[in-house]
Amino acid sequence: MSISQVVWLGHDNPINLQLLESRVAVDLSNVTRMMIHVGDTAIDSDVDAGMMDWSIGDGVCRFTLGAASIPPGNYENCRIEVWDPAHANGIVWSEDLSLRVVAQE
Repeated sequence: MSISQVVWLGHDNPINLQLLESRVAVDLSNVTRMMIHVGDTAIDSDVDAGMMDWSIGDGVCRFTLGAASIPPGNYENCRIEVWDPAHANGIVWSEDLSLRVVAQE
């Protein structure tokens, strides 16, 4: 099942995604890093920490990508990667995310 969201460049609109495993929210308390790939743009929490927050609880990660340098357009199969002590090389969590990136109006 694909998830579609809109990124409004120049705005603070958040995208809240709940990460599930076998329909159960995952515990993100040990996550040390996340990355989201949107087309050719990779947004890394190690570089842009303010664009991702996984401390909300209940498996929710909040992406605030309005300040990202993503060209406007439609992007399919955006990939989320997650790192924690048990996954030092990271794991690909999802490629089921589609984003429409809209320039500030």
